[in-house]
Amino acid sequence: MSVLAILSSGLSLGLTAGLSPGPLLALVMSETIKYGKKEGIKVSFAPLMTDAPIMIVAMLMISVISTFKVIPGIIALLGAALLVYMGYETITYSGNNAAKEIQSPPASLRKGFLVNMLSPYPYLFWIGVGAPLTIRAYQQSALHSALWIAAFYITLIGSKIMIAILVERSRVLLNSIIFTWIMRFLGIIMFVFAILFIREGFILLNNY
Repeated sequence: MSVLAILSSGLSLGLTAGLSPGPLLALVMSETIKYGKKEGIKVSFAPLMTDAPIMIVAMLMISVISTFKVIPGIIALLGAALLVYMGYETITYSGNNAAKEIQSPPASLRKGFLVNMLSPYPYLFWIGVGAPLTIRAYQQSALHSALWIAAFYITLIGSKIMIAILVERSRVLLNSIIFTWIMRFLGIIMFVFAILFIREGFILLNNY
């Protein structure tokens, strides 16, 4: 792979992952609406905290992937439980209780960490796509693999930060009714992903 090919694949995959609908993107939006873009940006950085161990495990286990499916399956079910809780929290949130919630830290980064760590998607991505590409780039040089990883995370995190900024700018235009319905919609999205996580978890466990 040439340097251009490595950068192109990293940037395109990172942008796709960053803008793809998912629980982390929904959390970026909901935390921005509730607390401002600073908290949404904190959530955007969650993959930097969670993906390193996931990536290392994926590269170590890629040769025995058939025996590794049980772990993403269990993680998916745990993630589903977390998303149900956070979906309920988001649906029941309203501007009227904002002052009460501001008294306690929003803990957005911790929420982002838990959502990403308990999602099966990063595990499946790194096992199926990320780890093979990283290994392939590393076979050329350590610099090639570092460039691929850097390009991937620049667009992954950068795209989510841009979403937080855009949501913050539109936030001031929202009246209380629209605000409430947007939060309910984001909560429903989290419920939908919880169902998908449960389905994915049982599929992985059944195939184990």
